[in-house]
Order: sequence, then C-alpha cells, then structure tokens
Amino acid sequence: SYCMTREEAQSRQRQIEDSVGPFFASIDDSMSDYAVVQKLYENVLKLVDYDSLALEDSKAGSEDNEPDDLRSVYGIVVKRKGVCGGYAKAMQYLLNRLGIECTYICGDTKEGYHAWNLLKLEGDYYYLDSTWGDSSNTDPAKNKSEIDYDYFCITTSELLRDHTPDSSYPVPQCTATKCNYHVRNGLYFTECSLSRFRQAVERIVYGGGNYVSLKFSSEGVYDDSVRLLVHDGGVNKIIRTFDSGKTRCKTWKYREQKDRYSLELFFDN
Repeated sequence: SYCMTREEAQSRQRQIEDSVGPFFASIDDSMSDYAVVQKLYENVLKLVDYDSLALEDSKAGSEDNEPDDLRSVYGIVVKRKGVCGGYAKAMQYLLNRLGIECTYICGDTKEGYHAWNLLKLEGDYYYLDSTWGDSSNTDPAKNKSEIDYDYFCITTSELLRDHTPDSSYPVPQCTATKCNYHVRNGLYFTECSLSRFRQAVERIVYGGGNYVSLKFSSEGVYDDSVRLLVHDGGVNKIIRTFDSGKTRCKTWKYREQKDRYSLELFFDN
C-alpha cells in the first residue's frame, strides 16, 4: 500500500533536500559531535512548531492512502510542523546525514503513545526527546519560546520515569552522563549550593541568555534547592550581585518540574 506515486515521492525527496539548509545552519567540521547534536537540536526546535491543531483535526479521521505529514520527515523539514513521529524521524534523518548514529524509538508515556530517539555520541548511547523539548505550538494558547533540555541525552533510568519503550526490539542500556546537556554545561547539581547556583546563572545571563535550566540528582537535592532559591530568596540574592555592566536583569519567574528534578528560571532583560 503506497500513499503516493513514485513521481510524487521523488518530488517530495527533492523538496526535503532543498529545505534542509537552515537545519544545518552554524554547523561545521570544526565542531565536536556533541556541539553538532546540540546545535541541530536547537535549530529543529526553533524552526518547527508542534502542530496540536492539526493533530486534533486528524483525530476526526482521515482518508486512506494519504501522506501523513504530521509524522514524516517531509512535514518537519518542508512544512516545519508536525508531531512526535515527525520530530523523531527528522532527527534520525538529519543526524544520520551528519554521520551520527541515531534511530527511532516509540512506546508509551503518561501523555499517550509517543516517539523519540536513541543516539550514539562520543562512544555512548543516550535518549533524546526533541518533541518534549519543543515549547512552540501552532495553538497560540500553548505556544512558548524557550527550549527545554530535560530530555537531551538522558540515561535509561531517567527515561523510564515517564517513557516506556516498546519491547519489540532490544536496545542498549544508556548509563553515561557526560553528554547530558545539564552535566556538560555545569547545570547539574548533586548538592544544594548557592555559590554554585550563582556561578551557573551568571555564566548564562552574562552571556546574554535569560533562561536557565537547573537539574538535580535526587528529589532531596531538588527540594532543598527549590526551597533555597525560590522560597528563601536565593534567586533574589543572586540578582542583587549581578554586574550592571553585563546585564540589566531585575525580575524573574520560575517553573518547577519536580517529576524531572529540574527548575527553570526566566529572567527579564
């Protein structure tokens, strides 16, 4: 059963080839594989919107043998919108184009059936969920701008908190953490330390960023850190020490992600 003719398939492939350029922007041979994956991840999430409006429409039923652009590389790369199946297939296609081993994984989550990726980076395997990293949405009421890194190169134990891969095929255990976004960027904490939090926040804010994602090793460290930073005025203390020549941040907001052991801080420039 085919959803298009050979000619239509060839035309779509040409359109994909003509449209991949912006997804590879700022990626070159001088970059490490980790830097390549992070930049591609960020490019995809900046260029593509999760299409919750079309997803709702599709639940009403669709004609047989019609291309499923919501869940295809074409939908993501050419139309720049789609849902999890499209994100995962596009990440696989684009990373493979860059010589990085990546495959498509699907299974259950608390939000329903889902798709994500397994990739090999610097000799180790990691899980990557770009769909759950994307806050942009075709529904204006759900649309946000920041990129979420909570599912960027995570271990099997982290994944299994809210993802259950299909058991049809065996997959390697992911235990390495060196390519996890938070570990790699000094945003992963095994203890509650205001001085270390200050260093991490200042590094990002002085670099021109206004979004900081902090990740914690356990529920206990998470609870202690949220209490210190949010409820006991830790972030306010950090703001008061900001160098006015490097940033004008004066106000901030936060979002707790207790199920992920992460805390997101948003600073107003």
